[in-house]
Amino acid sequence: MIEKMKAPAAIVLMLVAGPALAMDTDFYTYNGFSETVAAFQRLSLILSDNTFLIFAGIFAIAAVVFGAASTGYKGLTGEQVNPIAFLFPVLLGLAIFKSLVSHTGTVHIYDPVRNAYEPVGGVPNLIVLIAGALNKFERGMIDIVDTASANPYGNTAGAINFALVKAATSSEVKDWYLQQSLINYYTRCGLPHLGQSNSGARQRLMHQSTDLMNEFAEWVNAARTTVYHPPSDDKGEVRSCTEAWSGAGGLASRIVDPGVFAEVTHS
Repeated sequence: MIEKMKAPAAIVLMLVAGPALAMDTDFYTYNGFSETVAAFQRLSLILSDNTFLIFAGIFAIAAVVFGAASTGYKGLTGEQVNPIAFLFPVLLGLAIFKSLVSHTGTVHIYDPVRNAYEPVGGVPNLIVLIAGALNKFERGMIDIVDTASANPYGNTAGAINFALVKAATSSEVKDWYLQQSLINYYTRCGLPHLGQSNSGARQRLMHQSTDLMNEFAEWVNAARTTVYHPPSDDKGEVRSCTEAWSGAGGLASRIVDPGVFAEVTHS
């Protein structure tokens, strides 16, 4: 008799026990940091909603009702049944729900590609357990493959190469005065020079040159003028093409100033 009561007693103890020990796990992602963090945060918010607990309670009550109805029907048809046997699966399900779903842990998310880390709390213990185990398996396979690979997975994961190219081409230097000065220098100094050149300067500028600074330097001309905008000078000042490029505070020095591109290189 005592042996038969061990399983039900264990289930009851799981139901009435205090808060379960919160689980923690490490989860590694490769150039998918933002998406992974958002996914776990969304999951945490969904399962922390009181409506979710209400639905869980409704299903538990429905299970008891249908279980009792099924047991009663079997009894009426003459089958030998245990009148409370149907409660054991329900109690077991409630015990699992209480310990692995209603109680939560923390997922520590790491991204070695972006060198990023963020913990996400409030994740059900069941998800913490499954996600941690599968991620450890994934990391193990990656380490095995990387051992004999000339291209480590982290170098190309999540289309990192394309992401770098996209970031470089879509970044913008937020210095209106430099941008406008370059536009003016191109239209008033560069275009006239290209129009009079017979050395293939236009083809070289568009498709062949590997150093645009040298191309821009060829547009200097003391006879032509342009409007140059020093920093914070909305009105601008008239300079010769030579002065606009190589004069005091000219384009040649501003273009190579690291401070101008600091925001772009750190974006």
